[in-house]
Amino acid sequence: MRVIKKGIGTIILLVFLIGFFTAGIDYFRYKNGKIPIFQITSYHQKERKQTYQGILYQAERTITVSTNEVISESKNHKFQLILISLPISFPKIETSVNQLEVKENSVCNQEPTLYIEKENQKIYGYCTSQITTNFDKKTMELKEYLNTHTMEELKNKIDYVGLFSDGETMMFTSSDTKMYVCPNNTIIIGGKKLTFQKEMCLS
Repeated sequence: MRVIKKGIGTIILLVFLIGFFTAGIDYFRYKNGKIPIFQITSYHQKERKQTYQGILYQAERTITVSTNEVISESKNHKFQLILISLPISFPKIETSVNQLEVKENSVCNQEPTLYIEKENQKIYGYCTSQITTNFDKKTMELKEYLNTHTMEELKNKIDYVGLFSDGETMMFTSSDTKMYVCPNNTIIIGGKKLTFQKEMCLS
């Protein structure tokens, strides 16, 4: 009996240690606008509330447009570790360097438009009239940037926020600009008007 109690106590201790460790990682990710890793996701359509349930924590947000929107674009953020509510404040994104920007059209046809095809990648703009980069205090058109750089370099300079709900498409942000990199090398770039759908990867 004593051995059984000791074994149960060890298991409980391990659960708490793993729970605190994973909660710490996911809290750091969440407050930096990234999707938690060690959790089960659920969505309540009526309340527009998306919940991330970890071992010892629960995080939630109110969706404004789509469950695939960037964490920081949602509202009413909560992160509770057991009975303790942890503060959530998102870091301000520097706009002077390391930036990908778009100029959005006032009228949008809701379909991505081919911007450039390069290195076996098709890059589309969504409701954009212009796509520019701003690195090392030098602004240039994305097309010009890609003459001397690669998309891989660009991805390394902007914020990776996680995977889309398909588990394959990578999501990146730079200020109000969003970039989605599909598994078939299709890339979708847009601003606030862009609500990504998996079908866009087939453009």
